[in-house]
Amino acid sequence: MARNFSYPEKIFSGILLIIIILGLVFYSSPVLGANSNPREALNIAAKQAGIQTKNSLGYSLGQVFQKILGVLGLILLVLFIIGGITWMTSEGNAEKLKKARGLLINAIIGLIIVLVSYTLVNFVAQRLQEVVDTEQTQQTSGD
Repeated sequence: MARNFSYPEKIFSGILLIIIILGLVFYSSPVLGANSNPREALNIAAKQAGIQTKNSLGYSLGQVFQKILGVLGLILLVLFIIGGITWMTSEGNAEKLKKARGLLINAIIGLIIVLVSYTLVNFVAQRLQEVVDTEQTQQTSGD
């Protein structure tokens, strides 16, 4: 049985809801204004927001490679779906089953190749970034 709220209870509930919503809307993140270097504060804020501030050639190539891998992953998903539908609709036809099985096996091989290439490129990119960061640190400390 539903309970009817009285007018004061509705007012109290409404005020409480407004306070909670305003608290969530105006909740502030840690203050970055205490930092004396404005560029560093902007870099920290960009990092917290998930915005990349690097525009190097390596970063750009990494972004392109990431997009290519995303498209390849989408193509593999479509191949899995087509292979699964072909398998389900084969109705015992040996030729259709063979075609579906081949499609699924090729999709699995493609997935393995994409994952290995992603792992390899990610490993190499991290090592190169470590070298670049080390060189930049040595150059700035040597000046």
